[in-house]
This record gives sequence, C-alpha cells and structure tokens, in this order.
Amino acid sequence: MDEEKHDADDYQHHKGGNNNNIAFLKEYIDDIEKKQMMAFYLGFISNVLYPPSYLSLEYILSLHNLLTEMPVNFTSITLRKTQRFSNSFGNFLYHKIKKELFCGFEIFKKGEFEILGATKPKALFDFLYLRKNIIPDEKAFEELRLNLENIDKKDMEELKKYIILEGSTKMKEIYNLLVKTWK
Repeated sequence: MDEEKHDADDYQHHKGGNNNNIAFLKEYIDDIEKKQMMAFYLGFISNVLYPPSYLSLEYILSLHNLLTEMPVNFTSITLRKTQRFSNSFGNFLYHKIKKELFCGFEIFKKGEFEILGATKPKALFDFLYLRKNIIPDEKAFEELRLNLENIDKKDMEELKKYIILEGSTKMKEIYNLLVKTWK
C-alpha cells in the first residue's frame, strides 16, 4: 500500500468498474477460491457492504504484525453509525468516526478488486482513538499487547499527524505512552 493517502472527499470519487456490484454466485466464489483471491474479495466486500468505509483497526494491524492475536472479523471505519453484519463470509464490523478523521487510507488493486485500507499508522490511530476512554495509564496501554517493534520512525511521524488533527489531550497522552513504550 504505497500509494497516496486519501480522505472523505476522495472517497466520493472512488466509484466505477464493478465496485457497485457484489457477486455472490457460487461459480464466481468457486473461481475466486481457485485463484486464491478470497481474502481480497472479502476486503472488497467489506468496503461495499456499508459505504463509505475503509478497512482499518485489527484487520490492518494484523496484516502488519502489530497484534499478538489474529482477528476473526473484518474491521472498518465509516462515517455512518456503528454497525455489525454477519453472514456466511464472516463478521463485518464498522465503527463511526468524525469526518475530519476519515482519512489516511489508500486504494489498492488486487486482481479485479479495488480495496480501501488504512495505512499502518492510521489503523493504529483508529485502534487507539476508539479505545481512548479505556486507556487511563501505562498498564492499560501495555495490556493492548501491541507489537511495537513493527513500527518505525516514519510510522510514528504519520501517527503524530493524526494525533494533532484529532487534537484532544487524551490522545496526546496515549501517544506519549506509545512513544515511551516504543523506545
């Protein structure tokens, strides 16, 4: 995901192709499984199931080995109300975020699928932001069990931009805990 980062205004321009059609035909699903593209298909599904949304949180953090546990859900950020959908493909969780924080995602293409996904630092920001009220101290932060060795200086710089954008004292405190633990 080395492409440019996007925000809520860019999301409106991300339409076209087959993005508005969800295919569930058995033959189509069988073909996707044969091509070993099911993970990408499900990422695509998570984007179009409840738009506007982008993959983030545990799902993206796990792709970058920042979590000690593997997620079982497709976790996304949305501008709409928090929602959950379960079907034969899995659990799709959507968490509402303010419009000004609906940013830091990239559009990447895999096969015939275009998928919106947070950058690693934005996924970490989203993860911490949605938990900011349950992280009162360093002990609670450590209980998140993040693999901070997989974060580099560039990631920390990008994360800091989101902390500044959000603007709360609480998120600045959490960022300081992260920096202290990261070093």
